[in-house]
Amino acid sequence: MRVTLAELACLLAGELEGDGQTLICGIAPLDQAQTGDITFLTESKHAVRLAASRATAVLVAPHIPVDRPAIRVADPYLGFIQLLEHFFPAATSHLGY
Repeated sequence: MRVTLAELACLLAGELEGDGQTLICGIAPLDQAQTGDITFLTESKHAVRLAASRATAVLVAPHIPVDRPAIRVADPYLGFIQLLEHFFPAATSHLGY
């Protein structure tokens, strides 16, 4: 699946920061993300890990400074779950959500 960061921001009702045409191909944790992936960050104390990440974009809370395109949402944990459901609908459909 390939979607733009702007499409994901719309899906999450989040605030887009950076180039909305940035292509996202997957989601991954900070330490495993590769180019084309979006990751998520919930606390500013992990910003060093973000700086070392290869992620193309990040899902983040409004108050956390970032060094790449981002989608800012009030609850990054919930946003990450929504992204999982979007990228892997068959895997999450059996959960009854």
